[in-house]
Amino acid sequence: CTTVSEGIIGDTLSKFSIWGLYITFVLAVGRFIRLQCSDLRMRIPFENLPSCDRLIAICEDIYAARAEGELGIEEVLQT
Repeated sequence: CTTVSEGIIGDTLSKFSIWGLYITFVLAVGRFIRLQCSDLRMRIPFENLPSCDRLIAICEDIYAARAEGELGIEEVLQT
């Protein structure tokens, strides 16, 4: 006869099979990785660009040129 050790690990192993523990561990790791990678595109401007003030200023200038009908200035700003 084999006996299972007592304690938290022993109780857990006696209630769940090793496959259940493995699947739970894999799902927990997968969820952790997914949480770390979710909304990554929303964090890029704040984490990877040192300062995006110049980029925002160019976009606002293009918008202003388009609103005033200055298509030549808009074209220069886009290139």
